[in-house]
Amino acid sequence: MEPSKKQLKYSILPIILVLLLFFQIRKRNEQIEQRNNKQEAINSSNSVYAKLLNQRSIYRDSVYSIYIAVINDSAELIFLKRDTLNNIQRQSKFFVHLYPKDKKDLLGKTNLNAIDFKSNFSSFTINGRLFNVAHTKLPDYDIEKLNLGQYGFNGNNDVNYKISHLIDGEKVATILKENKETIENFKEIDKSF
Repeated sequence: MEPSKKQLKYSILPIILVLLLFFQIRKRNEQIEQRNNKQEAINSSNSVYAKLLNQRSIYRDSVYSIYIAVINDSAELIFLKRDTLNNIQRQSKFFVHLYPKDKKDLLGKTNLNAIDFKSNFSSFTINGRLFNVAHTKLPDYDIEKLNLGQYGFNGNNDVNYKISHLIDGEKVATILKENKETIENFKEIDKSF
């Protein structure tokens, strides 16, 4: 007696489902293994900045990923560059313009405080990939907005790299909360009623 098409369908369907389940479990196990290997490499890194690779940046583009994190008990603004640096990046000064929430924290007659810093890149490697970080400490006051970038070679205030918009402090506070960073410079708006 020949099996009917209906019987054939019912016998093949469980086999297909078992195969799909098998391949999904295998794929998930590979992803978990990759994540565990990455975490192990980060944990065994010789750089305190390696932890950034598990965090969400406050800004990211094709040049830099920018983070705010507590490093060695200090709140820092960090520019992270994957792979190699060019000469301009390596030698040019960064500009960091902070707009304080409270005007009494202004240091001069402008509406911002400039805490520009010289390029101070250090490098670390994770799983054969090179990462470069430049960083500066943040001052101890509430920050409403940030304007970030990097000057050009000549020291004449030509801008080589600039974020096209101001970074909002409330957005930064949300990201810091996601990253489990406790930095008091940025406050979320209380949205409870």
